[in-house]
Amino acid sequence: THKLDSAVTEAETLAATATRLRAQGTQPRLLLNEATAGVATADANAFGVWVLFAPNAFDGRDAEFVDHPEFGNAQGRANTYWYREKDGSLAYDVSDDYDSEEYFTIPMREKRPVIVEPYRDEDTDDKVLMTSATAVVMDNGKPLGVAGVDLGLEDLSGAIATIKPMKTGYAVFFSGSGMIVAAPDKSLAGKPLADVAKERASE
Repeated sequence: THKLDSAVTEAETLAATATRLRAQGTQPRLLLNEATAGVATADANAFGVWVLFAPNAFDGRDAEFVDHPEFGNAQGRANTYWYREKDGSLAYDVSDDYDSEEYFTIPMREKRPVIVEPYRDEDTDDKVLMTSATAVVMDNGKPLGVAGVDLGLEDLSGAIATIKPMKTGYAVFFSGSGMIVAAPDKSLAGKPLADVAKERASE
């Protein structure tokens, strides 16, 4: 699927950019924020675009940016998150408490790009069901942070619905663990493929 491929490529490019920006002597956090906003602006399909760092892993200056409105969270950690409002405009938010979130912990542990299991964004009004294409910010084999592009699964299911094998078939996109990420029937997103297969065996 083009949307998912694009999201993976964007996450990898953003991670590589973040690695290079760490060496910038002048306002690297500003540049990181602008780079993330640029990706979010360019990709109208993305629900959100973000980069999240481990403590002091970006520039070693977390203490200077505690509770900064643009360049640091409650711990001063470098992170940036741009997301799309209902009207299509972009908004910025700071990310806190992501150390236990799978979209951060799994790529950091695996040290490779990961498409995250479907999850609901509890911070959105509609509790949007989404997935994230992620890439790891690396330095000499050490994971420093994660870049990601969020895709709403309703939009992804719409794209999947256009795939019709043999003109009458349909496609389902599922994760490595067997969770349905997108399907022509949007109500199936987020359900285990095995359960759906049992329910629809005759079909």
